[in-house]
Amino acid sequence: MNDPLRSLGSPTFPPPGGAGSGLAGKRILVVEDEAILALDIELGLTDAGAQVLGPIHSLQAALDVYDTLGPIDAAILDVDLRGVEVFPLARLLQRDGVPFLFHTAYGDREPLRTEFRDAPVCMKPNVVAALLDRVAVLAQGAALPGD
Repeated sequence: MNDPLRSLGSPTFPPPGGAGSGLAGKRILVVEDEAILALDIELGLTDAGAQVLGPIHSLQAALDVYDTLGPIDAAILDVDLRGVEVFPLARLLQRDGVPFLFHTAYGDREPLRTEFRDAPVCMKPNVVAALLDRVAVLAQGAALPGD
């Protein structure tokens, strides 16, 4: 029998090898202040088999729990968290060798062009599936093409 939900690739029945393939068992930190977007990312990661750390909605909350999170395979960071830039957390991740990408509508921020020029940037708005594919590559320890 043909399941209409499966054929649409709904979050409940992701297609095999679909968005976020390779995230199973990976611990992904999500720092995003937009609640609906954070939930969308969380659901996509969970459906792909990842363990979601967060979503965390503010820089201070992320900094407060950073040392208690344990191993992190990759992170998704919104640049602007209610007017506060996420760069202090990005510096900690960079120091600790944790791969991360910026998910932002603010691609023109100076640190993205200088200090974090090698970090991938996914511009908002975008399709969550594309974001998951990019973070899956990072979580596997590979470089993203063109980044």
